[in-house]
Amino acid sequence: MSGVAWRLTSRESPSCRAMFGLRRTRHEPHRRFVPRVPQYGRPHPFS
Repeated sequence: MSGVAWRLTSRESPSCRAMFGLRRTRHEPHRRFVPRVPQYGRPHPFS
């Protein structure tokens, strides 16, 4: 059994979301799948 498969099936291991970096942390906001919207309200000139 591979190490990754063992970690995914182990009950003591962190969840798969945490392993792959999908869990939100208190120190860093989760922005991986959130589109960045300009704060000034108009699209970026190169978009």
